[in-house]
Amino acid sequence: MAQKIIIASGKGGSGKTSLCSGLALALKDNGNYVLVVDCDIAQGCIDFMLSNERKAVNSWGDVITGNCELNDAVYTANGVDYLIAPGSFSDEYTTEAFKKIINELEKRYLFILFDSPAGIRGGFSLAASCADKGIIVSTPDEVCIKAASRAADELYNAGVDDVKLVINRFDKEQTQKGNFYNIDETIDGVATQLIGVVPEDKEISFASSTGFASLKDCPAKAAYERIAIRVSGGYIKLDLSNKKKNFENKKKKEKRRKSDSVLKFAFKFFAVLVALTIALVGGTTVLEIYNGNRRKEPLFEIPMLTVEKDNGKLYRGILYSFEVRYDEDGKIIFSEMKIGDRVIASAMTGKGLEKNND
Repeated sequence: MAQKIIIASGKGGSGKTSLCSGLALALKDNGNYVLVVDCDIAQGCIDFMLSNERKAVNSWGDVITGNCELNDAVYTANGVDYLIAPGSFSDEYTTEAFKKIINELEKRYLFILFDSPAGIRGGFSLAASCADKGIIVSTPDEVCIKAASRAADELYNAGVDDVKLVINRFDKEQTQKGNFYNIDETIDGVATQLIGVVPEDKEISFASSTGFASLKDCPAKAAYERIAIRVSGGYIKLDLSNKKKNFENKKKKEKRRKSDSVLKFAFKFFAVLVALTIALVGGTTVLEIYNGNRRKEPLFEIPMLTVEKDNGKLYRGILYSFEVRYDEDGKIIFSEMKIGDRVIASAMTGKGLEKNND
């Protein structure tokens, strides 16, 4: 059985459709099947907000009037199903007819979100008749708070007992200056329990023009994700940050930490690879000397310092040293390769090998 949630407010411009779109996508990202029903008759735009397209033709009004089948009115954008609102109101759009559509659909979804219009009539009444939960959206100003309070009362009167508040476009700095109501004052004004705070964020303005599926990581998107967790029954701490710079710094630190981990792994891998290569080449050198291949100098002969020693020579390379000893007849009787003080290859023979005098 789906949770049916009406997103409402008493006035336009409070951010109902933005919240509805952002919340729907966040719920979908959490693995839920979500349906959004646009109830803003004649002014609906949920199809554009979810997909940046106006390809939907059939509305839920067409289903009620018999102009199309229900499945022909259900569209999908970025993993979220939606029903668009009709272009004009009709007397046929009764509460019973609207409920019939929702009852047929609710078994398919975990969440059904109703994007209601501004005010408390028309599409608001239809959505409220089907909803079992409500979210009131209000900006922290006096006009919107009064309108939101009235909308909350209407939901209670319609039998929607579980109503929560989202404070939208919250600007912490402006609030501290006294230009807007603070969180407690807004809660008291609407007289509804808080479920989330969406900070002022210019990315929302861009998303309203390009579709919410293209919304970049930003404070507002993070707020939608936190609200989605709470709507699903989870708990997550309230975050009042509305500074994108701070949000981006967190992202950069996370990215830098991942990048450092990759670099450390690459360095260790390269170091091991170099050590194995040196060991392999050094071992080959020792074996070739041992097998009498008359090699004059060790392999890896990058400018080396050669030190004459009693009965032998010590070759000092950049990464390793190589020592060769001869018997009285000039035959090689011992060879050894080291990295630092660690011996990585050695060979010796009792018979001795002829010294290469080329």
